[in-house]
Amino acid sequence: MGQDDWLIAFAPITLISTGGFLATNFFHNRESTGDIDYLLEPQWAHDNDIKKPLRDAMTRAARHLGFIDDWLNDEVAFFVPDNHRELLFEKAEEQNIVLWEGAYLRVLAVPLEWALERKLRRIHNSRRHIKRGSDISDVVAMLKHLRTQAGGPLNREYVRTMSICSFEMPPDKHTMNEIAAAYRDKYNEEAFL
Repeated sequence: MGQDDWLIAFAPITLISTGGFLATNFFHNRESTGDIDYLLEPQWAHDNDIKKPLRDAMTRAARHLGFIDDWLNDEVAFFVPDNHRELLFEKAEEQNIVLWEGAYLRVLAVPLEWALERKLRRIHNSRRHIKRGSDISDVVAMLKHLRTQAGGPLNREYVRTMSICSFEMPPDKHTMNEIAAAYRDKYNEEAFL
């Protein structure tokens, strides 16, 4: 990014990230990730004068590191309407979990409740998804963090029905039981009330 005067003029550009980058850089429940999912801040989300040079810089960085061109990608944007993007960025700024920061780019964690909501819904709605194992590991790590913050077990129904910005069906009792058992196996305590 530092090679592009146009991007430098608007730096630092902020992204919010979820998925594997959150798991590896904040929760440390995984050693690696296949890609980095991000959302670009709302003011630049539809600005091709920013998006194109940013994408080009990301592609150069990926190639330099020996990764595939779309290793950094904004495919998650497909699931996030503009008004929700603004809400997610506001909550991410308030939460202020910095996953990475450089001179020209800052990457914040998405709101943790939204990350949890998305993962729970994917686990429930895609029972044969290739990433199911890592998704369950991510959910267990998120629950541990949120439980620690809350000072005790979380309200199961609240967690099950969180709906900050998702359109899939919420998890059912079976999915929540599966998650509760995985949490219990990992931490020898209950995640939920």
